[in-house]
Amino acid sequence: MTRTLTAGLAAGGLLFSATACDGGKDPKGSGGAGGGKGLAIGRLSIAAPTGWQVKRTESPDSFRVVVTGTCPDPPGRQSACKGFQLLGASHVLPDENDGLPIQPYRLDEPYAGQYVQDEGYDCPADPRLRGADKSLGARLVGQGTAAVGAQKAEYREWSIPCYTRGPNVGEPDKKTGVSYTERDWYLAGSQTLIVDEWNTPNLKDLLAKGAWS
Repeated sequence: MTRTLTAGLAAGGLLFSATACDGGKDPKGSGGAGGGKGLAIGRLSIAAPTGWQVKRTESPDSFRVVVTGTCPDPPGRQSACKGFQLLGASHVLPDENDGLPIQPYRLDEPYAGQYVQDEGYDCPADPRLRGADKSLGARLVGQGTAAVGAQKAEYREWSIPCYTRGPNVGEPDKKTGVSYTERDWYLAGSQTLIVDEWNTPNLKDLLAKGAWS
């Protein structure tokens, strides 16, 4: 069963519509899995539709793939970059002294749950809001294994509610009617995490047919 979630964006009263697919099915779109160009995302190459762009982040082992629209340099807030992320060890197992101010990634929590300090993780649908971990209502709605090239990833799909930010350090305040789907591919051997919060069309197929260098 497919359900459509619609949330108001901050700028210009525009609307963002995200379609969440139960059972780990991949949403289809105009950019098919076949006939794409070779796109290198770090060590991973996929046949991406024309127009997809890879942007380096401030972490040398991590990248954002912009599927549509624009994205600042370096890409910061995920709400400004519609696409997915390929994150390396600096995100999966951050250095507690010199690394990013996030918790180590855990399979039993969404990627959004890594960001528990200060203002938390931006809700992709509305940057005025913040995403949630399990304690705030994030629900695991699908799991299993999925291919990323010749490697097997632990696959997780989450439904994540968004909260208003409190007046002090942006702590979660009130749950809103806005939510989004997060899809995660975790490769423990290479400490790599692929995170999709925009239901990128055909991404499962593209990753499965990818190649590692």
